[in-house]
Amino acid sequence: MKTPILKLSIKRSISIFFSISVLLFACNENPDPDMFQHDLDPVGVTQNWQEVLPDIFSEAGIFVDDDESLFQAIEQADAGSTIYLAPVTFTETFRIERSNLTFIGIDGINGTKATFNRLLVNNRAENLIFSNIEGAAIPEKFKMKIRDVKSHSSLRSGSKKHLKIHRTGLAANVAHYIFEIRLGDGPYDVVNLHRVVNEYRPYHPVRTKGEVFMVHGSSQDFDDIFYSAGAYGNINPMTSSPEYLASMGIDVWGIDLGWTSIPIEETDLSFFEDWSLQKDVDHTLSAMSVARLIRALTGQGFGKLNLLGFSYGGAVAYAAAGDETQQHPIKRDIKGIIPVDIGLKYEPNEENMPFIATECELAIGTLQQISEGNLVNDVSGFIALGNLAAADPGGESPFNPALTNLQLLLYFGVFPSENPSTEAWHFAAGTLDGLSFIDDDRWVALVQNLAPYMPLRPRYELSQCLCNEEDSYLDDNLGNIQVPILYIGAGGGFGDVGEYTPTLTSSEDISSFIVSLDENPFADFGHADLFMAYNASELVWEPLRIWLLDHHKSKNSL
Repeated sequence: MKTPILKLSIKRSISIFFSISVLLFACNENPDPDMFQHDLDPVGVTQNWQEVLPDIFSEAGIFVDDDESLFQAIEQADAGSTIYLAPVTFTETFRIERSNLTFIGIDGINGTKATFNRLLVNNRAENLIFSNIEGAAIPEKFKMKIRDVKSHSSLRSGSKKHLKIHRTGLAANVAHYIFEIRLGDGPYDVVNLHRVVNEYRPYHPVRTKGEVFMVHGSSQDFDDIFYSAGAYGNINPMTSSPEYLASMGIDVWGIDLGWTSIPIEETDLSFFEDWSLQKDVDHTLSAMSVARLIRALTGQGFGKLNLLGFSYGGAVAYAAAGDETQQHPIKRDIKGIIPVDIGLKYEPNEENMPFIATECELAIGTLQQISEGNLVNDVSGFIALGNLAAADPGGESPFNPALTNLQLLLYFGVFPSENPSTEAWHFAAGTLDGLSFIDDDRWVALVQNLAPYMPLRPRYELSQCLCNEEDSYLDDNLGNIQVPILYIGAGGGFGDVGEYTPTLTSSEDISSFIVSLDENPFADFGHADLFMAYNASELVWEPLRIWLLDHHKSKNSL
């Protein structure tokens, strides 16, 4: 095998800082947990935050930690908004003229609380809530304990607030949290919000040194491609990017988009008719807001989050960042985006014309399917192939007698697909004899655990945007994006083609790296190798960690 090469490129006025730390670990051995322990300090947390959270969470909260941001929040908040206050003293005079707002103070270290020096409330204002705030003459009728906020705000807005918390303790003091959140009235308007974080004791995280929110690709969820990545039963910092990053001091968040929870037995998918990529964007931004609240409750401050999107998730990240450009900064949750092996636009040159034409054809064909009532990208048959490969890998495939069950599954992973992104695009590098950088059984396990159903409309919307012949809402605000951008590509995936989209933004902080291990693109590092390869921790996760660390601004008021 060739010596690994990390292709780096620099955009505009940014100096690259990727001094990659080469980690010498055996590919198939569990690493020593002590290798991943760092000098991370405990932080103060809101007492019993896990019990308080369901009563106060809002999927569209506004976070303020100084006088200026509070003035902005009061001015920009919509009716029904919740404004979370850091445990600081607000020294200016604040006048509340509006109704239907909730103000909740978050406890800080040693029990410090949000404090108003002077607060004036218009007597005609109605339905205001002030909870856990000190120092101001708040009218008694507006005071409310945190325990009472949930029922009051739910009655006020008519919303169906729903949040459940699950925690699993892992090796090396890393914990995995899952927060089940309802974000709408539809049968599957429920997302799972994940957190993987280093703790010094249960429910008490260490002070993190960087943060990321991860969005998975098509037909996957957070577990499939990030957390387990096919290594079920052997999850450790060398097989799991979230566990690696968390062990190195990063606060890792992620989402299972709503369609991932649909069981394979479901027969009525008519609700997919209106399920666009925009719905996944809305769910992602709502989940990010809840993540920021949990970070505040657990001593990590009020800071915004870096949004990483793999494959389809990268399109979600671009669209979400674009949407936020149309909001006042006080209402934004994204501080940087990390699109992984995806782009929204091809550079319009002769080399890319065949790919653009293919995307246009795909957009037309997909729209035709939708108009005929086919609303679903159904991979249940592919999952069945994975089950066959797991049960009888060497058995003759009933679908292709020339191949074994395992070889047929490998075929779909390693051979260039009809994906129009690049000529040699493949999911994982390898041959019918086996994968180059991933254990074969991890590929099988990944396929077995895919989400069976995904709405088809987002596929049309993405192809329409890449085709670039018609207006697409996905790139309407692309040029307004100013947050830092890190593009990560695979030489055998979308590769350097994905470097073009960031240049269409207004960001002045753009960098990228392409992982390329073979001059032959058909054998090069594949799409999923970025998160599943033996050496992904060295080639991908470590430079990602360094970028996150470099872009972590320690404005931590808790």
